[in-house]
Amino acid sequence: MKRSLLLIAAAAMLMSACTVINPAASNMVNITGVNFTGYQLKKGEDCAMYVLGMGPFGTNSLINAAKNGNVTRVAYVEYQFQNYFLFGKQCTEAYGQ
Repeated sequence: MKRSLLLIAAAAMLMSACTVINPAASNMVNITGVNFTGYQLKKGEDCAMYVLGMGPFGTNSLINAAKNGNVTRVAYVEYQFQNYFLFGKQCTEAYGQ
């Protein structure tokens, strides 16, 4: 009986899903048609790692991303999510001057 419960608990843990909550943004716009080639934009990045569903290990913050790239005026922000079997990575990229 204990072995059956242990197997059921292990199977439930292995088949459980993960949830990602994106930060709220108050001014999301579509910039696919904007040409940024004439601008000299700096890029800063800050990432957080998740291992076996535990974490975050890191901050993944917009403020740290801007500081890492020496960006004082943020033009736009990108969020990247990379999820693998045992770990994941979430990055915030800040572009600006």
